[in-house]
Amino acid sequence: MFQLKPFLTKVETNNNYKFANVTASIGQTASNQSLDMNIHVIRQINLVKLSVSYYAVLRGAVMQNALFTRSVDFCDFLERPTIDRLIKIIYDVVIPSSNLPKRCPVLAGHYYVRDLQLSHFTIPSFLPEAHFVMTQLFKTGANQKALYELRLYGRMVRVFDD
Repeated sequence: MFQLKPFLTKVETNNNYKFANVTASIGQTASNQSLDMNIHVIRQINLVKLSVSYYAVLRGAVMQNALFTRSVDFCDFLERPTIDRLIKIIYDVVIPSSNLPKRCPVLAGHYYVRDLQLSHFTIPSFLPEAHFVMTQLFKTGANQKALYELRLYGRMVRVFDD
């Protein structure tokens, strides 16, 4: 049986240093990739919105429209992760590898994601075997100021499942 697995080629972060400083890096072993993130929250954040978008890259150009975009009130999501199935797929793999907050408000301090194994993600079958860009944008406040954005670049590859 075959499964889709993500292989990252690059990770970028864009920070609003009034709220947070986020760094991310890709780890590589012979058989797997991992993602590490350090998140320094500078001051308490009471309201958080999250938008996740996934773009397939075909023939060297990003598609005009995302294959999917999901937006949630992240504080509500932390209380009830079942409100969005696609974001929950990410959340369920990230949480065991992290000390991320489990509820709002997000307190000032240091948070991390360590050795997040990309092979542990269950990839939805509707995603194509192609290069991709996935963005996660965290925003706050009534005027939706960006806290930080994470951009993951890579490709989906079909692999044989033992």
